[in-house]
Amino acid sequence: NFMSEDEFRAKFSGLCGPYLEEKRLEQLADSLLNLDGAANVAEVFSLSRPLGV
Repeated sequence: NFMSEDEFRAKFSGLCGPYLEEKRLEQLADSLLNLDGAANVAEVFSLSRPLGV
C-alpha cells in the first residue's frame, strides 16, 4: 500500500529535517509529490542540497 500524503510528509520530514531548513524541506516535498508535472527534474533534485553546499 502506498503512503498517504500526510504519512509521506511525516516520514520525509523525520528523515530529511535534520539536513534541510524548513522552507527547503517543504519545497522539496511538494516537488517530489508533483514530480510527474516537473518540467526539469534537475531543479527538483537541486532542492535536496543543504544551503551553502
